[in-house]
Amino acid sequence: MSIVADYPSVGSHRGLHRHHKHEVEKVPSQHFRVGYQKVTLDIDLAERTIYGETEITALPLESSLKEIKLDCRNIQIKSVIINQRRANFNYGDFSQNDEYMNDPENPVLADYKYNPYTETNSDNISISQHHLYRGKFYPLYSDQNNSDHPSVAQQRQTSELVIKIPDSINLRLQSNASRPTLSSPMGTTRSINGTPVTANSLMNSDRVYTPLNLKIIYTVKNSRNGIRFFGGRNTSIPRDRWFCYTFNNDLHTSASTWVPCIDNFNEKPAWDINIVVPKTIGDIGREKIIGTKEAEEALRQIQLEEMDEDDADVDAVGESKVEEGGTKVDDGAKDEDTKKGENDEETTDKDLSADDNKPDESSDNGVDESRQIVVAVPDLVSFKETPHKVDMSKKVVNFQFYNPVSAHHLGFAIGPFEKVPLLEPSPSNGKLVPRKAFLASFADENEEPLDMSMEANSNKVPTMYYFLPGRREEVVNSTLFMYKALNFYSKEFSSFPFTSYTVVFLEDFPSDVCTFAGMTIASDKLLYGPRLIEPSFKTTDILSSALAEQYSGVNVLPKSLNDIWCTTGLAGYMSLQFLKKLYGVNMFKYMIRQKSELLCRLDINKRPMSNQHFRFPINWHLDLEFLRLKAPLILYILNQRMVRTDRSFGLSRVIPKIFLQAMSNDLAHGNCLSTSHFQHVCEKVVHHKLDGFFENWVHNPGVPRFTISQKFNKKRMFIEMSIRQTQSSTKMKRLAVENDEELTLPEMRRYVQQFKNKYFIDEADQMITGEESFEPLPAFTGPITIRIHEADGTPYEHILYIREPYTKFDIQYNTKYRRTRRRKEGLLDDSEENKSSNSEGYLGDILMTSSEAAKWGLKEDAADESTNIAEMQSYAFEWMRFDADNEWICEKHINVSDEMQESMLQQDRDVDAQMEAMQYFGNIVRPKLHFANILLRTLLDTRYFYGVRIEAAHALARISGEDNDHIGMRYLLRAFKRCYCYNHNSASSYDEFDPKEYHPLPNDFSCYTDMLVMKSIVQSLSEVRNQDGDSPIELKKIILTIFRYNDNMDNEFDDSLFVCEMLRSLSLIIEHSKKFLPNHKVSVLDNVEATADIGLEISREAMMEINRAVKMDGLQSSYHNCITVTAFEEKLNLCKRGLIKLRFEELIKYTHPRNDTEIRLMAFRALLLLGGLRNTAVLRLLFVTLKLEKSEYLKESLGELFVESIGSEANEGTLVDAEPSHENSQGINHVESQVRNSNGTMSSSLSIVQEESTNDIMESRKIQMARKTINGRIEILRNDIADKSGLKDILWDAVHSCLLPIGIKRDLLDAIALLYPAENSFKINTDLPADKKGRCPLE
Repeated sequence: MSIVADYPSVGSHRGLHRHHKHEVEKVPSQHFRVGYQKVTLDIDLAERTIYGETEITALPLESSLKEIKLDCRNIQIKSVIINQRRANFNYGDFSQNDEYMNDPENPVLADYKYNPYTETNSDNISISQHHLYRGKFYPLYSDQNNSDHPSVAQQRQTSELVIKIPDSINLRLQSNASRPTLSSPMGTTRSINGTPVTANSLMNSDRVYTPLNLKIIYTVKNSRNGIRFFGGRNTSIPRDRWFCYTFNNDLHTSASTWVPCIDNFNEKPAWDINIVVPKTIGDIGREKIIGTKEAEEALRQIQLEEMDEDDADVDAVGESKVEEGGTKVDDGAKDEDTKKGENDEETTDKDLSADDNKPDESSDNGVDESRQIVVAVPDLVSFKETPHKVDMSKKVVNFQFYNPVSAHHLGFAIGPFEKVPLLEPSPSNGKLVPRKAFLASFADENEEPLDMSMEANSNKVPTMYYFLPGRREEVVNSTLFMYKALNFYSKEFSSFPFTSYTVVFLEDFPSDVCTFAGMTIASDKLLYGPRLIEPSFKTTDILSSALAEQYSGVNVLPKSLNDIWCTTGLAGYMSLQFLKKLYGVNMFKYMIRQKSELLCRLDINKRPMSNQHFRFPINWHLDLEFLRLKAPLILYILNQRMVRTDRSFGLSRVIPKIFLQAMSNDLAHGNCLSTSHFQHVCEKVVHHKLDGFFENWVHNPGVPRFTISQKFNKKRMFIEMSIRQTQSSTKMKRLAVENDEELTLPEMRRYVQQFKNKYFIDEADQMITGEESFEPLPAFTGPITIRIHEADGTPYEHILYIREPYTKFDIQYNTKYRRTRRRKEGLLDDSEENKSSNSEGYLGDILMTSSEAAKWGLKEDAADESTNIAEMQSYAFEWMRFDADNEWICEKHINVSDEMQESMLQQDRDVDAQMEAMQYFGNIVRPKLHFANILLRTLLDTRYFYGVRIEAAHALARISGEDNDHIGMRYLLRAFKRCYCYNHNSASSYDEFDPKEYHPLPNDFSCYTDMLVMKSIVQSLSEVRNQDGDSPIELKKIILTIFRYNDNMDNEFDDSLFVCEMLRSLSLIIEHSKKFLPNHKVSVLDNVEATADIGLEISREAMMEINRAVKMDGLQSSYHNCITVTAFEEKLNLCKRGLIKLRFEELIKYTHPRNDTEIRLMAFRALLLLGGLRNTAVLRLLFVTLKLEKSEYLKESLGELFVESIGSEANEGTLVDAEPSHENSQGINHVESQVRNSNGTMSSSLSIVQEESTNDIMESRKIQMARKTINGRIEILRNDIADKSGLKDILWDAVHSCLLPIGIKRDLLDAIALLYPAENSFKINTDLPADKKGRCPLE
């Protein structure tokens, strides 16, 4: 054995970039294939250690093969044997120097030689030589993108373990008859209904030489990457919560941290996995070797249990015979015998525990040590569980994969889990099993429902859910839809690609989900009880997408890195189609529109989907977030264009073809899909070329932005239309980036800002490495459908083809022209004639009579006699739809009249058309009173989809202003009172600004759409402002009343998330007031002197209500402590605007481990966003927590938070000093001087503006201009935080830590490269030779 001492230096790779580039096509592939790999893992949950052994059958492809390279890191290699011969190996994992430096048993350090110039702890190099340190891990953190040839970009094999083949082994060419056979005793079916594929197919087309059987013995200690532990010795976590699981978020670097293998998508051998675990919780950390005293006691215990079971069987038989003979059994005697047996068993247990000399850390109260340790495996059909051959306290669980599976997708979980099978219709009557009866059937661990589930499932896929004790009801409630998803995917696309499906819900899981072959490991944060409504949408979306990834993402793999969009898009498209089936068409179109709006905001300065710039190693959860948004939408519009000719020519035919090709190994490398092949299959289905579509949407970035103008030419009987594309305009791109206020929903605006901060390092990374920037095409080409509803009400569709940035069309008018009689904007009388004349059945035709209008206080605009008659005559059609078939993802602005938008809103049943009209009325510059009436009728008409009603509520808030006497606010208040308050049937003469009139009724969320609309009304009211930016005083009092009298006592559902939205509304009215609150902890019990400033007094009362909600949440916890977290988040927002002060001392106490994880995370967020990047103590606390924290979820979240805080500093700025002193009333000026907004000027949210000198104004303008460019933001970061508060030393120490996982180290190295320019030189110290001195002997 030897250790690699020389590592690639920066000089061995071209360029001085922060990454080392290489040409993928020039990297030689290994000249062998892996046909079979057996893995045995002995897992010690107490010591968080794995004792592993793997046997690999390597099939050489040439006789000159001298070495075998395997991916292997963070592993201690004990020995390597090839064909019964001990082999030498080089282990080049540089992280070993950090990982096991203090481990005296580590043989890796035996031949290690210290390098005083490039060693990690050397004084000669500093953070400016970060690229030298990164080069030690080459190619782990290197830049492996290939912009010139994106279709061949691959993540390079790290090959830390290099095994030398002994010279005594001769590689001879094998004949077909002598080739080894790798067959499965259970058969080799790819799926239950699939095509047989064996590992022998790997050898059929290659020249194979003498097989090499490698046996590697190794140890994994305290793994932090591909396999992770929860609990263990010396932790406060009780034993019945200890578990271990695989984690594969880091692409091609996860499995190789717990087993030496070839960790890429191209190598897919047959797998045989053996997992050795304790039998029970009590057996953790104990050994019962056969022949020892402990083993004899365990054997005696087993015999006693078997005797008790036999006695129970005999009693049962006796009882049945007695019942047949008619003899009655004495219940008292039977109970006495039972008690005696129980006492004997207790005595035996006490004796056994007394004889056990080993200490038991899990002597926690309430821990059931007899609970079985369960291994959740992906193969529920053929897995085996056998006793250990030597240790009676252990068992061996075996499962196998004989269909192609890459190492990245091997997964399992170990712990004291409970299990529940798939809940689906009963075989007898087709109805769902009732929840209570279903749960009762598992009370005694009855296994019969499992058998029922296997037989009842329509596509015969056994499905099982595993979870920790106490979460059964939540698991059943959260997964009710899964049987529908399985059936839908199987019928619409293909049979399930694996023999069974397993879902594991784990506590403290670092990600939402991780997908493995036949298995999904998910966070228990996705679970929700039957009393919650809102989480169901997110959980259903995530779990249905995870199930779709089993088809595309695991079964079908991307051929190259830039084909990931294809597999990700297919899975997302499948999930969207299922959600369409589950929720309905209206909800589906509403989701598509929301996602499209987000994409139009985010797809600015991005790269094409087929030429991405990844950071390595790729984080599957974070780095693909943008692709998960865009790729399914692109496939959706592709399907819309394909079905134009025939409904059967869509992706519903393409996707099954691809899955069939993967099943029959007709794709590249068996089951790898490329972009070109996907396009080829689509073209075969639709029977025409799709080069234009893929060039526009796949191989180029951005989305089109249309400006459409139309005019009716009465003489020619044509509609003259011009379409201009403005996406390449610099002004339009700047407006698209800066103007996020057009997004209606507050959560969408928060998401966009968070997204920009989170991925700022990615954007800066491309700039630093000199990557090519891509501009959107000046003209997106393709057909577009324009639907015109002409004067007689008939819709006519016109299909036009766009080829240029500016296009003019003449659209034929089909109806004989006559002047259109438009409906009057006024009110109707109560006569029967008028009622019958209005019986057309339009949507929004409520509150149309004079009496209803008087009751609701509706107002109409005064008649304008100067109306342009020519303009009225030009209304030749009712309304127009641009892109009626949703074939484009775009922003569009069209010059149609208000009346046309009203007609479209009322008569077009398409949700997308209604949303378009809502946004038009909400964004109009000078709204009429009639528009407010339209929006109110839309809000109140329950026939509209609830999303349209929510949009109407926000539109009313946007048009409300002092110039129209806040008509939108008044209508929102009336709608809330009439629908959700006491005395809702009162006359219209009530005082509409009296808070007593708005006491809400007790909550009743039985109709969830009413709940969502009510929530949106409260949100919208809090967004209403006067011209000075403050909310009306009367409105503030009403919102306070609504919050105070919120009553959920008799509600069947939980209102935690509803309260969170009201807390955000209270925070908004404090923000709008611009009044500084000296004490943000003010309580209703405090004796606070009243102030003459009404605005300040209301802000204080709102803060009291926020603090009261937090205290109530402490007494009875809400869902994931969401109320406390939301209050914390809103206080952070207020502090960033200088309205309250949060001292670091009070924030740090919330980071203590005794607090809930979400609260700790929010405390760290506040520390970082309020100037923590400049505070040495905060940075030390952050990185000490990163290193020593036991919660993997918190550790991963803190890594993401650090990256986001750097983006926030660059994009928005932050507080220079988070602890300002406010000793007097002039203190607010000090806060104002510390707050810098995103434009670099003083925050406009403060009521008093500090006078600035000319130099300060010039400096603010310079910062404002600098933040508009990526280079300017990078320079601001380097000047403001790079050299402040010891960040340099803390970061440099952190990247050398052995306690951080690969993903966090990657982010830290990228942050260092952003903040500190690389220097390709360093100082060295040498000892100069001493001066020569002559010696002269004295006589």
